[in-house]
Amino acid sequence: MKISIVHSFYSGDAPSGENVVVQHQVQRLLDVGHDVQVVSVRTDDLSHRSSYKFETAWNVATAGGVSPVAELRKFAPDVVHIHNLFPNYSTRWLAAWPGPVVSTVHNFRAACANGMLLRNGSPCTLCPDKSPVNAVVHACYRGSRLATIPLAIRNRRGVAGDAVIARSDRIIYPAEHVREQYERMGAPVPKGTVIPHFTLPAGPLPPHFAVPGPEAPWLYIGRLSEEKGILPLLDYWPADKQLVIHGSGTLQDTVMDRCRRNIRYGGLVRHEDIRALIQSSRGVVIPSLWLEIGPLTYAEALSCSRPVIAKSGNGAAFDIEKAGTGGVFETFEGLPQAIRTVEADWPGFSARANVRYAEMYSPQTWTRKMVGCYESVAGQ
Repeated sequence: MKISIVHSFYSGDAPSGENVVVQHQVQRLLDVGHDVQVVSVRTDDLSHRSSYKFETAWNVATAGGVSPVAELRKFAPDVVHIHNLFPNYSTRWLAAWPGPVVSTVHNFRAACANGMLLRNGSPCTLCPDKSPVNAVVHACYRGSRLATIPLAIRNRRGVAGDAVIARSDRIIYPAEHVREQYERMGAPVPKGTVIPHFTLPAGPLPPHFAVPGPEAPWLYIGRLSEEKGILPLLDYWPADKQLVIHGSGTLQDTVMDRCRRNIRYGGLVRHEDIRALIQSSRGVVIPSLWLEIGPLTYAEALSCSRPVIAKSGNGAAFDIEKAGTGGVFETFEGLPQAIRTVEADWPGFSARANVRYAEMYSPQTWTRKMVGCYESVAGQ
């Protein structure tokens, strides 16, 4: 099958799970014998221009930007799979494209200027429920009313009127809670299907799930920013447990200043080294304050048979509650108890993590579901 992947790559200044997901999916499709074209632009290649911010603001508001059509026509794909067009690609080409289109949802940008349905650390649905003008009032994109205006203009027709959502023959959601939220906001129900992101297996597993030694730390791996819950994680982390933090972002200096005897900052880690770190840990902590779409770190932990502890209300927590792969805390005051609960039956949580990975997050499971999706839209 000939498959075109269209993606605007985010800047490499901070970790981007979305970029990693796209790269993994392209490689997987190639590995199983498909003919794959990647049509992409990279923010890092464009953002050095002095006019870049003005150009992207104008393009977002007017549906302008780079068009992939010439490259797509040359390749003549059986299906086009859109991952991200924001902020560099136009959406005008979609209505005229004659072939099947599949899109993957990676955030809530179709309804929310900051893409997270989060404001001041709490869930917010003012824009989809009332008007995107609320995003401008609260300066939801990068803390700037001016920068938010183009997104409010773009979102004025709601989720059902979003150019990618409206044109897609199939909309792929990485988790059931994401599908439910989008359909509540107006996405067409018949188009939706849930296909979780996969991650590569960690390699041969030991014959039993031995409890790590006392020196093994818990890990936080991700962006160091407010919505990720990193600061309250530091505030409430118990003094008798080891924590190592990996990542970069706007709060990096603050995080480094708050490290103490049992909390260490390990720097930004290459993605190819993440699984080795997880395998030497007790497990992973995901304290995100926002819903999260399909946190890649969660799947990576399960691939290493490591339990996960997550803040209630985020994507990892929803799956933990279904599969028993770790602990969930309602408030940060409950974090120490969640850790104790998991450590009291570490082998059991580890075994369930291994099972959940195989059934939901393995490359084989993803390939079967995704290729089935492609074949179904290509045959329409």
